Amino acid sequence: MSWLPDNDDLLPLNASEFDHLQALLDAGATLGCMNVETLDGYFAALVCAPVQASTGLRFGPVFGVEVLADASLADTIAVESLLWRHWRTLIATLETALEDPSVQYRPLLFEDASGAVAGNDWARGFLRGAADDPVAWQGFEAVSPDALDAVRRLADEPLQRPRYAADERAALLVDIAAMLVAAYRHFEGERG
Repeated sequence: MSWLPDNDDLLPLNASEFDHLQALLDAGATLGCMNVETLDGYFAALVCAPVQASTGLRFGPVFGVEVLADASLADTIAVESLLWRHWRTLIATLETALEDPSVQYRPLLFEDASGAVAGNDWARGFLRGAADDPVAWQGFEAVSPDALDAVRRLADEPLQRPRYAADERAALLVDIAAMLVAAYRHFEGERG
């Protein structure tokens, strides 16, 4: 008998669920856990990749091994449910974008108190996911030169001064969204 998700399992996470997930990630911050923005970038790279990693390889780096070890079974199941829902939302969004160019992937980015977004954590998460299959991503760049330039620039930004101006950052974020759809399309025939 196969497991079929109920309708709630197909819905994107709402703000409250993202807050809950972030609180769990914050609890493991000293162990090097990702934040939700980093998680989104990391999952985005893995969703596009031609070889799909096992669940442990997908979710393990999000929390580090120790964080969920002390959690109850119910908490662990709840967290995994949130992660799977977000994973499926990314896939559904990218699948829809392949069919309908008016649909845009929008990275999940933190806003500061003024409403500005940086995208640095997303970019670092994406590169971490892409590092799981560097040969595949090099192949993507061979046919789409500089496709990952915006990701790399945002990932490296905290180390440089001056920071990007708002209009330049906005352009980099648009490039990231377009790159992700192009990467998903590029690997479509190879994904299992």
